[in-house]
Amino acid sequence: MPEVRGQLPEACSCGLEERFKSFFQLESLGIYDSGVSDNREETELMMQRFEGGLELLKGRYFADLLWKSEFDTRLLGSNFTVALKRLESLIPKLEKNKWLHQCYDSVLKEQLDLGVIEPCNLNDQNQNSYYMPHRPVVKEGSETTKVRIVFDASSKQGNFYSLNGCLMPGPNLNPSILDLLINFRKHKIAFSADIEKAFLQIGIKENERDFLRFLYLDKNNDNELKCFRMTRVPFGVTCSPFILAATIKHHIKKFKGNSEVHEMLDSSVYVDDLFYGGDSLEKAHQLSTDAVNVFREAGMNLRKFQTNSTELIKIWVENNVTSETENDNRKILGLIWNVNTDTLKLEIDSLLEMIPNLKCTKRHILKTVAKIFDPVGFISPFVIRVKCLLQQLWELGLDFDDAVPQRVRQNWLEWCAKVETLKSFSLKRTLFSNYDVDEMEIHVFADSSTKAYGAVAYIRHKRTFEVQFVLSKTRVAPVKKLTLPRLELLGALIAARIANYLKSLLRISACDTYCWTDSSIALNWIKGSAIRWKQFVANRVREIQTLTDPGKWKFCEGRENPADLLSRGCSAQKLLNSEIWWSGARWLSQPKYLWPATVERKIPEEITELKGVKTVVQNITVQKPEHPFHCLFNKCSSWSKVVRVAAWCLRFIKNLQKTNDKTKTFLLTSEFEEAQNVILKYFQEEAFHEEIQRLKINKPIKTHSKLLAF
Repeated sequence: MPEVRGQLPEACSCGLEERFKSFFQLESLGIYDSGVSDNREETELMMQRFEGGLELLKGRYFADLLWKSEFDTRLLGSNFTVALKRLESLIPKLEKNKWLHQCYDSVLKEQLDLGVIEPCNLNDQNQNSYYMPHRPVVKEGSETTKVRIVFDASSKQGNFYSLNGCLMPGPNLNPSILDLLINFRKHKIAFSADIEKAFLQIGIKENERDFLRFLYLDKNNDNELKCFRMTRVPFGVTCSPFILAATIKHHIKKFKGNSEVHEMLDSSVYVDDLFYGGDSLEKAHQLSTDAVNVFREAGMNLRKFQTNSTELIKIWVENNVTSETENDNRKILGLIWNVNTDTLKLEIDSLLEMIPNLKCTKRHILKTVAKIFDPVGFISPFVIRVKCLLQQLWELGLDFDDAVPQRVRQNWLEWCAKVETLKSFSLKRTLFSNYDVDEMEIHVFADSSTKAYGAVAYIRHKRTFEVQFVLSKTRVAPVKKLTLPRLELLGALIAARIANYLKSLLRISACDTYCWTDSSIALNWIKGSAIRWKQFVANRVREIQTLTDPGKWKFCEGRENPADLLSRGCSAQKLLNSEIWWSGARWLSQPKYLWPATVERKIPEEITELKGVKTVVQNITVQKPEHPFHCLFNKCSSWSKVVRVAAWCLRFIKNLQKTNDKTKTFLLTSEFEEAQNVILKYFQEEAFHEEIQRLKINKPIKTHSKLLAF
């Protein structure tokens, strides 16, 4: 599928654009850097600025709004007229729904009683004020807050700026969803909780509250127009998520002395939810209690605890910790966790509700793809089918509302009909009953077809040989056709990125990280020196060798490669029944000596992608025996090791030429420098042989030479 850049065409609605952007961001987790911020230094400066204005008063934090540095109050209109018109439009809608109207009034009354909002003088129309329109958001699945009041701080009057236009959103401080989901599977006993009305627990400083005004009608006083203002962080203001996350980050810094608690809260809080656990009942109870106490010191109530352990629930009840036992299913980061069976499921009900109303157009297929939430890649082999369909539509150049060709229509309808099969999907949450990082291995399998490529990863227990699915990622093959070996190399690159990501996240040693491919050609490229190959291959081999140890790349037969499913796609039923997809190649569950041996295979010369291969007139390829330096690069994992081995070899040669006074000390700096120069001269001679020969006889370099730029 072509890379999505900028915005989708105007025919595509804003909401769809945002969902599609979010879909591809989730697809990229684990294979592209998705750090807290693209610019760590900028994030640190933003945090310093925010923390400079943050105050803890009587057990509650008070923060400033995150104004742009060039903010001028004269640019911000009061927005009073727009807010009033929006209120006049809202009231009739509320009056048509008595339940909603009653809930809306109850929320405002409760917030007034709690000091979340406060009345203000309607006649005080000073320049430093802004009125926010508001509306109800109904959360059907919520057991506590059914109706939430959300403000529109992007509303503006005339040519003036909106409030959001004058504020910065701030960097995203939340951990990666993928990090959280994978880490959540490590614990034998897991628990989750959320902060009660988290945004409303952080105060806004009094001098900034007039920018958070809103209007409402007083039913008890002949619908008199009343003015209120928020005293806490409101929903709908662009910097609100940052204020919440930054306040929590600031607060938990105080607990660095307790490294275990600090690590838990720093890495496992997403917005207002906590997901963590322990490998024993005692540890899980201690950590959950510590979390409650830490947030209590910030004026926040951690509640709605859930766990897969009935023993832990009993302890919570005895210690007055608020837990939920009525509902077995808990939504965690878009997935469903059944605490009774301790399994994870996909949330597909919203997708199933949408499918009957879909039309066979590019727009509706795009909506479907954007609706899929599977950041871990549980169902990648099934999803890749509809992603390939979408690519076909892009290649056909159809408008968003054009009917699709019959062939695409048939495949699309077949795919939709099989979605319901996924309702029976469930996966054991725990990776292993006893997760010990020293006992773990990572195995990543790569594969490609002419339609798609990708990789799937597993965790293997070295002692019990138990294997668990961890992660998969797929990509549709580029529109510009590539040879199958090059596509296999792209699959290997995805595998290398996944291996590096998991190695870092799970803190597993590089020596316990293996990558597998069924492509002898790609394996030959990876184990060779990147400098030998043409640019496309060389660039990707260089990255693969940086992220992984080439010596840990192995060959497996295609029929034993679980990644074959994601490169070709399969039906939902076949996927759910596939033992190789959920448990990896069968020999992974056996001792290491039964693993397939990697046998060197002769690669056809026409697809080796060697640079500078010379041929005679008869078209017979003449290839020199491999130079020792190439052997060094194949066997050594770092430049310093190559130089050190070469230096010892050069000393050995010199000592052979001497009858006495042979050098026997440690390697000298001069010997390292000499070895480095010899290696560089050799590869310069290999890469630029023709240019060097022409320069030696005082002839100019040819115009196509890469050296001409220098």
